[in-house]
Amino acid sequence: MPDVPRNSGFPCDSSVTIMSFIAISQRFGTVLPTMTLLSQEGNMTLRTKLAFIAAIAIAGFLSVFLVNEYGSRLKDHAFRLSADNAEVEISMLEARRSEKDFLARKELKYIDMTLEAVAKAQEHLLSLQRSDEIADRAKQIHGLMDRYAQAFLAVAENVKAQGLTEKEGFTGDLRQSVHAVEEFLGTQDDDTLLARMLMLRRREKDFMLRGDSKYLEAFNKDMQTMLDGIEASDE
Repeated sequence: MPDVPRNSGFPCDSSVTIMSFIAISQRFGTVLPTMTLLSQEGNMTLRTKLAFIAAIAIAGFLSVFLVNEYGSRLKDHAFRLSADNAEVEISMLEARRSEKDFLARKELKYIDMTLEAVAKAQEHLLSLQRSDEIADRAKQIHGLMDRYAQAFLAVAENVKAQGLTEKEGFTGDLRQSVHAVEEFLGTQDDDTLLARMLMLRRREKDFMLRGDSKYLEAFNKDMQTMLDGIEASDE
């Protein structure tokens, strides 16, 4: 059996394996200064070379693991941002729905529901503020939500003052006054005053239904005409 020269090094396949591990190590930034020793095959035993190869392989696998772990954390972070953003949008839609329900039905429970939805949205906005990428934007939206809640409460107070039912607030006072005037006119034999009173009621209802100030101006004008007629009749 022919003698194998001591300094002949690894066979061709071993050399390819070494170069492959060097390439992997370079890709992940784990090149060891001692890799130059692998080129000096004659000065190293087989066990030493295998140990270096194993070390390079471990470093490569560790680099892959760290890259995957970092990528996984980025993905989880992006998922949390997306979830919080979706919750903010949903909570805001719920707040607007409760707001409209309150204005349409004038039930106090919708005030609490609106404020709860706003608080929920702000909770998720605080979570978004922990992310440097969108912290400023989330803080700005949080402030806008505060302004929205304050404006809604002001509107709610005005609605309650106006009257949640036709017998409450300013609406109740208006109805009582109108009924008193109508009862008085019913005892009077004056069709002109009665007609003017009916016109005033018409202006009143048009203003409440449409909210156009022109009906308020028309109401005030007709009211003055009616008062002038009453004064003339007294004379």
